[in-house]
Amino acid sequence: MKKFILQELVDQNNGYFKLEDAAKVGVSRTTAIQFAKDMNLKKEAPGIYISEDAWPDRLYLLQTRNKKIIFSHETALFLHGLSDREAAQPTVTVKRGYNASHLTTQGIRVHTVRPEWFETDTTTVVTAAGNEVRLY
Repeated sequence: MKKFILQELVDQNNGYFKLEDAAKVGVSRTTAIQFAKDMNLKKEAPGIYISEDAWPDRLYLLQTRNKKIIFSHETALFLHGLSDREAAQPTVTVKRGYNASHLTTQGIRVHTVRPEWFETDTTTVVTAAGNEVRLY
């Protein structure tokens, strides 16, 4: 029964499997990790696995790992279909005061904004791989 529930999570998330989603449906971390091993899911990041036939989605993975970022500038233009070129470096916006050094070392351009403006005019868009990301 648990295997069916976990497989449904993988199917609903375009081949991505997150341990936090398994916990939300009442499956223990140990059982979820064993499921990932049994299904040959590749570990993309701590707590995030991807199936062999899923299309890797760099932007979705970046936002899943860093919940306090919102895509902006050139990246947002591309995702909205207003630019025909994907930015070489993703551009994100964070609240002022957020320690984004781990992002800049990955080559991600980071902009800051006042905390009270951070959630203003955000929306979600589906990436080419079929995953939702937040952006301005």
